[in-house]
Amino acid sequence: MKSKFFNIFSRYPIYFIVGGFVTLVTIVLRDFIGRFLYGSAWEYVMSIAIVYVVGTILSYFLQSRFTFKDNKKKTRSFKYKFSYYTVVQLLGMGVTIVFSLLIRYLLFPITILAQFRDTIAFIIASLIASIVTYGISKVYIFKEISSKK
Repeated sequence: MKSKFFNIFSRYPIYFIVGGFVTLVTIVLRDFIGRFLYGSAWEYVMSIAIVYVVGTILSYFLQSRFTFKDNKKKTRSFKYKFSYYTVVQLLGMGVTIVFSLLIRYLLFPITILAQFRDTIAFIIASLIASIVTYGISKVYIFKEISSKK
């Protein structure tokens, strides 16, 4: 059981690095968009949704190339993988929004950090979502399929 867990998460460090790059892009983009939106909870959620669209597309291509080495093994079709990857990223967005709001409003009412609380909450929530989305992607979307004879 232990070795199966470690086998599943063996490429998580690469996923984390690639995802970290994508997350950095989305954090900068969310912060940029956030400067045009004026801080209500709805506008905050909208900024996360916008960057998730950009992040999902960038993430799919980078993760499939570097983490899951999609070009080296026989996997499902692009349509299948991209569709399900998008669904998993939407799940990740939901996890990010829920945890982001919880951290922003419940765990981060400190006024000294109020200027940075949106960004900090988004970073922490994104880390939680990355663990969830990696596991699902590795086990269900990018798993190698056997050739049909």
